[in-house]
Amino acid sequence: MFLNTLHAEWTKLRTTRSFWWTSGIIFFIITGWTLLNSLNAGEAVLGISPLQPNALAAILLVLIVPILMIQGAMVITTEYRHKTQTVTFMANPNRWTVALAKLLLYGVIAALILFLGAVYIFVLADMTTNESAAEAFQPFSDERAQRLLWALPVAGFGAVMFVQGLGWLLRHTAGTVAISLILYMGIENTVRFLPVVGDKMIHYMPFTAFANWTMDVVEDSAPWDSVGMSAVIFFGWALALWLLGIVALERRDA
Repeated sequence: MFLNTLHAEWTKLRTTRSFWWTSGIIFFIITGWTLLNSLNAGEAVLGISPLQPNALAAILLVLIVPILMIQGAMVITTEYRHKTQTVTFMANPNRWTVALAKLLLYGVIAALILFLGAVYIFVLADMTTNESAAEAFQPFSDERAQRLLWALPVAGFGAVMFVQGLGWLLRHTAGTVAISLILYMGIENTVRFLPVVGDKMIHYMPFTAFANWTMDVVEDSAPWDSVGMSAVIFFGWALALWLLGIVALERRDA
């Protein structure tokens, strides 16, 4: 039954035109960003390449994750916009299994896009930059780059879980996308300006924790010295929001 639900969700997704053209946009953004950096890179200095894995992969966090969040939200909210959710739940009365299928389907797709995107960035940069920079640029033997190859996909799955949880609660595309992107783009940084507690509270905000964990950063003001706590904070937010969304889904009318 669950595999049938998963197949049905995949059929709906792959026959949606916006899924393919937004995926195409992702490819062009990544290509343009990589060529902008690789073709304008200087010579390596003291064996250090001007191309750095974290800097190159930053585009995935800045622009690609938001696009994936929009797609992930629309997997949920488009059905409510077109009033097709009733048909979906008539075909499968176990609503939580539909929600799980949507999460697994698009969460895995988002993770795959981010993994392949990172690999593509590293390979394209190495192939198109000057010989000196390319010789010093060894992303697949760099510990930071190796970490990004698994951290970015895991983070992407978590971002989809977060936005889909919000989507089940709001059932509205514009509201879900707006709130998610406002949080993601940094509005939660206003917490820093709260007197006394601001510098500590910011580390418990979802997307501050998301960025710190993904890029392996522990801020000086953080109340812990391990980036693992940032993972606990973000994925705790994502899971809690998704579970709240499932509770709302089960209790409200379709």
